[in-house]
Amino acid sequence: MTRTALILALVLLNFASCFIEDIYLAVGSPKLDQRAAFTLRADRPLTFPESEDLSLAMPGSNSPRVHLKAGEVVVPFLKRIDEHDQRLIRALEAQRSEALFRESPLVLFVNIWMVVFLGFFLFVLPKGGYRRSVSHPLLLVLLILHGLILKAVLLFTTLPVESLPLVLLPLLMVAMNQGRVTAVGTLLVGFVLATLFMGRSWDLLGSSLVVGLAAIMLAPRNLRLRSVILPCLLISMVHAFFLILLRLDWSAIARLPHPEDGWNMGALQILVTHPWATQSAWALLGGASSGALALLLLPLLKAGRTVGSTITLRRYADLDQPLLKRLFTEAPGTYQHSMNVAYLAQAAGDTIGANPLLLRIGAYFHDIGKIQQPGGYIENQLNGVNLHDTLDPYESIEIITGHVKHGLRIAREARLPKDVIDLIEQHHGTQAIDYFFHKALKLKPKGSVREGDFRYSGPKPQSIEAALLMIADAVEAASRSLKSPGRESFGKLVRFIVVKRIADSQFSECVLDTRDIDAIIHSMVDALEAAFHSRVRYPWQQAQSPPAKIRN
Repeated sequence: MTRTALILALVLLNFASCFIEDIYLAVGSPKLDQRAAFTLRADRPLTFPESEDLSLAMPGSNSPRVHLKAGEVVVPFLKRIDEHDQRLIRALEAQRSEALFRESPLVLFVNIWMVVFLGFFLFVLPKGGYRRSVSHPLLLVLLILHGLILKAVLLFTTLPVESLPLVLLPLLMVAMNQGRVTAVGTLLVGFVLATLFMGRSWDLLGSSLVVGLAAIMLAPRNLRLRSVILPCLLISMVHAFFLILLRLDWSAIARLPHPEDGWNMGALQILVTHPWATQSAWALLGGASSGALALLLLPLLKAGRTVGSTITLRRYADLDQPLLKRLFTEAPGTYQHSMNVAYLAQAAGDTIGANPLLLRIGAYFHDIGKIQQPGGYIENQLNGVNLHDTLDPYESIEIITGHVKHGLRIAREARLPKDVIDLIEQHHGTQAIDYFFHKALKLKPKGSVREGDFRYSGPKPQSIEAALLMIADAVEAASRSLKSPGRESFGKLVRFIVVKRIADSQFSECVLDTRDIDAIIHSMVDALEAAFHSRVRYPWQQAQSPPAKIRN
């Protein structure tokens, strides 16, 4: 329902953005001495006679003519309309009045078609093996926000289109962990839609796509002031260089060196007076403004996403959930393990600012797939009989890795939140199951065993929460085997588990810096020490002293 509402909002808002000036001119254009309600711009290249006398517009006439390129300002926002402005507005009305009815079906079709393309693109990506978790509602929100910001700048400022914050969309997508591949398709959709109201020009679309692709390559994952300055500068330079190549009069450059008289001053004057230098400078401003807006909007977007997910998640925080009751009944060892993992993960999450509610609920359900065959997992083998002792390693690995696949199916049938489903899918990443791998090496012919057959299918953790859950899951299980629980042994255990996963590149697709990792290790050691705290022995537990011997 939310996705459908966002799709409708995107199509309708973008369609309205394309024709808001046309409707304004058709309903009531500004009169003499009135202030313009917003900036009026040419939506395509426009040429008309400066004089009101239309007879001067006949072919071959030498009357002064006005040349406007797509996106150029005709009347600025809040300017008092004079006679010259009225002539410009009448020329603009003549251009736009027929365009409103002639082009509106085509514009509506393009809007709908680009949304269909985005849906197809996002549907096809996983089929091709791309496993990054993508939030469709978030992408739609970013597209709507991008379009509204660009249109607001066009309506209420006189800034040229070269200075627009075009790369705001890819910067936010990468920072919101939606992936660079996803950003390519979304950027294509966003820029085609924006070109419909920025100025229907191939030059604008071409420059937008070039600078957008540069932003996808250069955008930092961790969007901070220091990390965004250099990428935005490089993106701006790419934009400026493209505009130079596109709009510089290269024929004038070819005429600069005159064989007889040295430099051709006429050609030099053409170059100096050409607006390419100013447009390139505006392009530098566009990159800087994109970075600044991204820094301002990113905390708001993250906060809004957190609030929305919190409302949904709270419904699943109750331990009386039917699925958790089933886990408690059918796989009691897994249930207790999940509660302990929730405690560890939430303790670490509070330390580094992760979402504690998502961590707790993700931990509750991360092993829900084990109810499919509870006896296949050591924590539920209460009678001491391990069925894997009699199974082939390949049969064992099917059971062990299968709990992720079964967990995804059960979670989707129960309609758990997508963020929780993502944690179920990612909490083992692509880790190898060493025990059965080494068992197969001993039992199978040399060279016939591949490590890839003994790895989980992934994907790797895509978020801090998934990485924390991976660590907490392993730490909780391994802590059960410690012979002498204590702070020193806990510290060695947690560090070994974290370093092993770093060496295996399990955290390569999420943002975890060394400070976060250090804080995670210390918080989990503290949590383990608290969970394994010692108690005073009760009198009945004290060793009984032997009875005194009676001497004769």
